[in-house]
Amino acid sequence: MSPPILMYHELRLRGRSLCSDKPGYTRYVIDAEDFRSQLKFLREQGASGQGVGTLLERQTPPPAISVRQTPSALVGITFDDGCETDAIAAASALAETGFGATFYVVSGFVGRPGYLNETQIRDLAGHGFEIGSHTASHSYLTGLSEDNLLRELSVSKERLQQMLGRPVVHLSCPGGWWNSEVAAAAKSLGYHSVSTSNLTAAADVDPFCLPRYAVMRNTTADQLFRWLTGRNAWRRRAKNTVLDGVKRVVGIPMYYRLRGRLLGE
Repeated sequence: MSPPILMYHELRLRGRSLCSDKPGYTRYVIDAEDFRSQLKFLREQGASGQGVGTLLERQTPPPAISVRQTPSALVGITFDDGCETDAIAAASALAETGFGATFYVVSGFVGRPGYLNETQIRDLAGHGFEIGSHTASHSYLTGLSEDNLLRELSVSKERLQQMLGRPVVHLSCPGGWWNSEVAAAAKSLGYHSVSTSNLTAAADVDPFCLPRYAVMRNTTADQLFRWLTGRNAWRRRAKNTVLDGVKRVVGIPMYYRLRGRLLGE
């Protein structure tokens, strides 16, 4: 079983407006203090938080028996979207625990209210955090033509590299919308990994289809522990296999309309 990778989004700070108040967005927002508590819990379990690049470098082949009896010694920490709270809340909490992380930035959002600006992105990188691409405009990649797919991935990569003066080689798919064409396009442009929210391959080590666990406002310490130990992973993979099938059949617009109705969003 490969080390789990956690997927975070914006952190809530008292007195600060969120980048969006839509229910489909806020379900992924957690309080900054809850984030600190989760990092403390992970450290107490003996886990070391790392960015995707470091995680892949330290990756070891899965054992013959894939179910862990003890928590993973490594856990990936990732943030999607490039919200400003990455710099003003998440970074300090990570530094306090000695954890690394990968911050996936939407290049077209840079400098907008509520999102990271260029100075903050460079500061994060200067403090040892990894900066990755979350595309140029947060488009769902599986619904794009080949030309538009390549444009989303290349424009974001190039702009972030210009800001940082270093390669940007890790990509995260908005909404978790991934397929083999996305992986092939990323590989052709020089990316080293693609992160998704797809758990169907959670027992494998494929850098171009990295599964992540979405940390949400109702995520508990017990859930974190199950992710660390790999308990009931087969149930999550089965559920995601069904969900991926539904996504492919109904398409992006219909999927979100159905989800909104089911969740009351």
